[in-house]
Amino acid sequence: MIAPTRRRWMALCMALGISYLAVNLTKIFKHLDIKIDVIIGASSNLPHTSSDFYPFSNPLSRTTSRHPSYPLEYTPSSLDSAECQASFSPKYLEHTASHHVPYCERQSRSSMECFRTHNDGHFCLATGVLLAPKHAGADQTAAMHCRLRNFTRERLESPRKELELRNVVDVNSMRSGFFETGVMEQLKHWNISAGDENMMVSRERRSCDFRSSDKKWTLLVKREGRSNLWHMLMEIWQATITLDVLQMAINPITGRPYLTPNDIANMQVIFAPGDAGIHGAVDEMWTMVTGHRPILQEDIDTTCLGNVILPLEGSTSPFWNSVWEPQDCHDRFLINAFLQRVHRHFGIKATQGSPQSPENPVVTVIERKHKRKIRNLEHLVSRAKARWPEATFQLIDLATLSLKEQITLMLSTSVLVGMHGAGLTNLLFLPASASIAEIQPPNRRTPESPPFAGFRNLAVTKGLQYFTAHPESRLDDDGAGNWRDGEWVDVQEGVFLALVDAAVNSQLNRGVGIGEVLPRD
Repeated sequence: MIAPTRRRWMALCMALGISYLAVNLTKIFKHLDIKIDVIIGASSNLPHTSSDFYPFSNPLSRTTSRHPSYPLEYTPSSLDSAECQASFSPKYLEHTASHHVPYCERQSRSSMECFRTHNDGHFCLATGVLLAPKHAGADQTAAMHCRLRNFTRERLESPRKELELRNVVDVNSMRSGFFETGVMEQLKHWNISAGDENMMVSRERRSCDFRSSDKKWTLLVKREGRSNLWHMLMEIWQATITLDVLQMAINPITGRPYLTPNDIANMQVIFAPGDAGIHGAVDEMWTMVTGHRPILQEDIDTTCLGNVILPLEGSTSPFWNSVWEPQDCHDRFLINAFLQRVHRHFGIKATQGSPQSPENPVVTVIERKHKRKIRNLEHLVSRAKARWPEATFQLIDLATLSLKEQITLMLSTSVLVGMHGAGLTNLLFLPASASIAEIQPPNRRTPESPPFAGFRNLAVTKGLQYFTAHPESRLDDDGAGNWRDGEWVDVQEGVFLALVDAAVNSQLNRGVGIGEVLPRD
């Protein structure tokens, strides 16, 4: 009798994930002698020093408070894997905030502190930077007095140094982000180790160090230049993460956090040379980062800046790292913080336009107008309507809506149906009870070419119910990249209806309705 009971409790635990029932489950597992790999001690119970978590790391800013002493079973726990916790839990911020080293030698008149994420993303904080607009024929647009450290030589000094610097890379070895973004790409256009007191930058010769600087804060951003909603949101998100980390990390010189909320409120965002500037609602979201509208480096006068932040680029986002393979991560720590900021920026309440009851789901179908259009989509939607008269169907071209309107629409959506593409990024704004039905690109079927898992993984983290289906194959498409460019996608009627059936059924059978269960003809 014991074995079936164990199996039932194990299945229940896996289904629940992280739950307030974890306390009782812990006691039940102990009684049944079930061993489960649960990592005890979530990041809400932080150690006294960061070295308790991370050897050779730096301390974090901490708010001290008294907490009641609870029995052991109430200790916060997580069923997520170690990689999931490193990517999406408080540990993502903690690791980055505690892993930073100075890149300039002590005698340098400028400084540069670089921070490292657990997956080798980087951002840097430089002081005493001479920044200039880009002129024709002048490649370098910034300069500083930084004599870069030789980490290779330092590692040979002692075993401790080798261990301490084992994951520290030179500036030229930092990875490049999508479309030539990231710290390394930005620093290619800097004269980092200017030797003379008067530095040459973009045809001008000036002296600059922190003492003679404006002492202000600047966020210098090199963007991908894409119009894709997913790409653009990841860039904004990582910029906010950068500032969050700087508010947690302790400056060893001052003993205080590098950055304060007041510093952020007075910070200017500058887009690097070549940026087209603010065009559209998503670009306007950059004002959410500091509260100020970004300006172009091309429009500034040559200035000796006090503090210049080169932020994490969009492709360092942990949500990019989970695009290619299925991954079941459930911690919404990063998502919840970002959504709060987005809702506050647009003046949207999270309950605004709350979804209909399970008995009357709202089905939003994304209609694409350019590439990857689903052939005969209106007919397919009309057939689905006939099968589900109790549901409200709406066929929407998201390009006709402002971003605020899109977010509000998602908050009132029960089921989101769409072709793989940037429009499905909107699942980020769906209520936790919603379902998503994704049609994969043509020829992305295992084993020839695995389906994209990014939206599926995001749905899992959000707590959404996810369903997917495949269109007809294209004979002239190898499944690698041509799927992006095709005008039409053919989906069999039976496949489309089965996909919608599954998603709508998941809403009708959520187990929270007060209506009676009746047979369907």
